[in-house]
Amino acid sequence: MRYFINADDFGRNHERNIAIDTAFQRGLIHNASLIVNTPEADNEARNLAEEHGYAEHVFFHLNLVAGNP
Repeated sequence: MRYFINADDFGRNHERNIAIDTAFQRGLIHNASLIVNTPEADNEARNLAEEHGYAEHVFFHLNLVAGNP
């Protein structure tokens, strides 16, 4: 049996983005869900994923109760 570890709420804020980026770089997680309607998702989170080569392991997570629709 294979297990995949997903980090939730990538893009929520700077601190979470750095923690998830660090976890990817250390091989602690396999993928992450990006909250697409938060300010830090389009700026910092997306840039970190592209810069460090794990963008293909980031999936979308739409937050329906906060942020812009």
